[in-house]
Amino acid sequence: MGARYLKIMSKEGVQLAIKKIAEDLLALAAVILEDDTISANNKVGRNTLRDSALRGDLETKISQVNGNDPVIKALFQPINFSKALLSLY
Repeated sequence: MGARYLKIMSKEGVQLAIKKIAEDLLALAAVILEDDTISANNKVGRNTLRDSALRGDLETKISQVNGNDPVIKALFQPINFSKALLSLY
């Protein structure tokens, strides 16, 4: 799908496609966390990411740059270290 194809889609259609791609990125990240061949921790011999809190920390952000080209960022939410330290006590 090139830029030429996107020009013939409605604005709503483009936004829907971008939102779906962002959702698919989150789903792919979840699959990676669950995959034992990718996410296995060699120190303990098991996948420690499968049930980790990272799954809930995944997010996507959609923004527009340079001529309204969409940019989709898939990332983990930043950790609030002061809150994390308080929960240790």
